[in-house]
Amino acid sequence: MKSCNITRAGANQIAMINALQRRQPFHVLRDDPVLTELPGLFVAFPDLFRAVVRIHKNFSGDENATWVGGDVLRGILLATPINAKIVFYDFGTCALTPVEGAGLCHCPCLAVNGTVVTMSMPHPPAATDNFEPQHGHKPRSWGKLLPGWHLKHTPHGTLHAHGPAAPAAGLPLPAGAFLDEEGFLMEC
Repeated sequence: MKSCNITRAGANQIAMINALQRRQPFHVLRDDPVLTELPGLFVAFPDLFRAVVRIHKNFSGDENATWVGGDVLRGILLATPINAKIVFYDFGTCALTPVEGAGLCHCPCLAVNGTVVTMSMPHPPAATDNFEPQHGHKPRSWGKLLPGWHLKHTPHGTLHAHGPAAPAAGLPLPAGAFLDEEGFLMEC
């Protein structure tokens, strides 16, 4: 039961930042390991927020879509023409290396031990007033720290994320990572 509660907590955290849209489909490749590695994202989020996960054998860059993946999807995106608007939530090992292309919005994310800690998202529409623009993603960033997470340094100097979806010791973050003034987890 505890694992189920942790997974649901993670899904609620994802919903709070509005990266993946409630009641909207998102896509994943059947052979991408992230499908089984992130139960909060692929099982609990759709269940709680009526999103539909569409599992595909192949990627098509011909239809507007939101895709979640890792290294498998990244490799395919780099080799496939994109003729539509694609949002790619990248949980891969090279997420901080940009994937560029016409029509592609690359959103680096970070999951540790199957738990989503940060997510980037497309930039929101620009404000028509004099306020500073809000960023959805930044270079060298895994995205915004999800609500409910806080960071602590261990006695050994490593940074761990703590929150409702984490074990008591927290989740170890990449060496040199730090949180900037906007709440983005940055690479040093």
